[in-house]
Amino acid sequence: MGTDVAKIKASIINRLHTSNLSYEHLMLLASLLEQFELDAKLIRDNAVLQSNNNQWLSAVTIKKLAELSGYSEGALRKKIHDNIFQRDVHYKKSPDGRIQIKIQQYNLWLVNNESWRLNNCPSNTLFAITKKKLSELTGYSESALGNKVHDGVFREGFHYIRSPDNRLQFIISNIENYLSGER
Repeated sequence: MGTDVAKIKASIINRLHTSNLSYEHLMLLASLLEQFELDAKLIRDNAVLQSNNNQWLSAVTIKKLAELSGYSEGALRKKIHDNIFQRDVHYKKSPDGRIQIKIQQYNLWLVNNESWRLNNCPSNTLFAITKKKLSELTGYSESALGNKVHDGVFREGFHYIRSPDNRLQFIISNIENYLSGER
């Protein structure tokens, strides 16, 4: 899909060179092209997440959860060390001794065990991700995302929640709807 975006962009740019558009119109089109690229990246990344979600087991390694959620491996290990994540509730040890975090229990921890907040989130799918991870996936800077929170564009309880450790966790499905124009 990345090459499709590049081809579309090149085609549009070639057509723009032969047009008689004003500078303001060209700048608007450049901005739209940039947003188009970001949207295409989000769609690609989401397709990867969705395909991974269909293949996920009910638990993943600390490294994999860190990669997907935006939490660092150290932060997740600290939750285990501090008994915030409890053995046989939030995680289990595989026969090779590696820690496997249970996705459904991780999601429940995010929402303070208020399972109704998980809507129809499948038990093997992440419900929410950190601001850092959302920034990586969407191309929005962390400060731009913070501004959307501060300005009330993203609403607490709908677009994001605060995890028990007081970090902002962006609800994937609702952010996706916002970015596609469904606010």
